[in-house]
Amino acid sequence: MSTKPVTVDEYTKLNVPRKIGYACGDFACNMSWSLVSSYLVLFLTDIALINAATVSLLIFISKFWDAINDPVVGSLADHTKSKWGRYRPWVMFSFAPMLIFNVLTFTTNPEWSETARTWWGLGMYFILVLLYTMVNVTYSAMPATMTRDTETRSSLSSYRMTGAFLAMTVLSFATLRIVEATGGGAAGYGNYRRVRL
Repeated sequence: MSTKPVTVDEYTKLNVPRKIGYACGDFACNMSWSLVSSYLVLFLTDIALINAATVSLLIFISKFWDAINDPVVGSLADHTKSKWGRYRPWVMFSFAPMLIFNVLTFTTNPEWSETARTWWGLGMYFILVLLYTMVNVTYSAMPATMTRDTETRSSLSSYRMTGAFLAMTVLSFATLRIVEATGGGAAGYGNYRRVRL
């Protein structure tokens, strides 16, 4: 049975619960990405014990990787046809793997060689970057399919930025406190000891 597409026109309005629901998407995205942007370099150099120059090169290369996968994911999403629409399936089916690779990106083992720790960090981070693109690029495109009303889109943007700000505030306050409370340093990350390649 075919599903009729939802008609979106310039008069479409969204109520506050829907706007809050949309803002939760950026809260979740920033719980992932703000953690990476704020603490990944510290983790890789001080916990995974990877040479700082190597970490800098890894981050630098990742920007080229991002420049490749952003337009590819955007194009694929634009051509997606499903009963959930173009963009929602990307968010629905990518957020759980993104969560898993967020954890794996902050996972290492001091018993591995530096080469193994470097390749693990590189691999997990690059996969995470791709998964984050799959979630965030499509999430960012959703307002165009939700409404054409400029006032509502502007309001969605404000709600979205509020969600992002709240996530960054929570992470800034809690991350290192949790690490210290659970043992500090490598022990505070809790998942580094038992992982095996």
